[in-house]
Amino acid sequence: MIFAKIRNYSYLLEKDCSVVITGDSLAYNRYDFVDEPRMNAWECPLGMRSWSFLLRDHLIRNARGFIPAASLDISGNFKRVPYNEDLPFQGEGIAIKANETTDILIKGCPEFIYFITNPSKAALFHSNAVEINLKGKSDYFEGNSIEIIHSKDGLLENVRNESEMTIIGAAETRVEVNLTGSGSKTAEWMLDNYEDRIGRFKPDICFMIIGANNRRMKDPKSFKAALKSIIERLKGAGCEMVILSPPHSSTTDPPEDPENIFLPDPMITKPILDAIQEMVDEFSLTYMNLFEFFNGFPGKIWRFDNTHFTKEGNLMLFNSLKGALFERREV
Repeated sequence: MIFAKIRNYSYLLEKDCSVVITGDSLAYNRYDFVDEPRMNAWECPLGMRSWSFLLRDHLIRNARGFIPAASLDISGNFKRVPYNEDLPFQGEGIAIKANETTDILIKGCPEFIYFITNPSKAALFHSNAVEINLKGKSDYFEGNSIEIIHSKDGLLENVRNESEMTIIGAAETRVEVNLTGSGSKTAEWMLDNYEDRIGRFKPDICFMIIGANNRRMKDPKSFKAALKSIIERLKGAGCEMVILSPPHSSTTDPPEDPENIFLPDPMITKPILDAIQEMVDEFSLTYMNLFEFFNGFPGKIWRFDNTHFTKEGNLMLFNSLKGALFERREV
């Protein structure tokens, strides 16, 4: 069974919503995209097309009333500049540079504007009498991030001369997606760092993929206890939860057959899968079993190394999650 307790979570996008996607390195999977190690999801290129980054963009696009920036009526003394090819929302977002200190008006704009921050050329302006600095989140790695600004009338006042800003769109609701995965981590570490990685974002829904590193520890009881504590904290805060299991690993499970087709035989992974299944049943959680999901596919298609996903594996996972959990249905 690949999925358990499937629910349609599209309703969350009809209101202001906080999403956390977290876990170990599989939660952001920089492999097959970035050669250098990245210990945290937010250290990866913002436009990386791994499963969680693709899911982030899908959720934003499906915020209620979302309009891509390229379709917005924007006026002011500015010029269009090339869109950074390393950023998401290609063909939907726009990049502009103020020719002088100017007001920028987005006519008929929904009340939340979605920007991409730029730590080296941060735009400064006022919105609703509040000064906005699009430099990025100072408490995280200072790369690009998505920032959502409340604007009742679509007016950005006193945009500083030569300020550059990238706008990806606007929507009637604030859908904030926080990618907080960290490489080589266990469920016990995630529990110890719960507030930093999950709690402070007050999520309405949390996606978690954890257990790949725990299976090497060979201590499923400790894993289960830590996972249970995390779930109890999330449920106590009224948060929905989607758990993804670790996939097959060539270093912990039997080798593939001569035709390079993975056939499930859990071995070391089984105690972790069993512990997750117990928590899924006890708390009635939505669950995706990646061990079963990739069953029957050649490893060269979906697996980059012993555990992580290829570009194709990321697309497979993203499309499956999107279809199972966020398909809007006509009433």
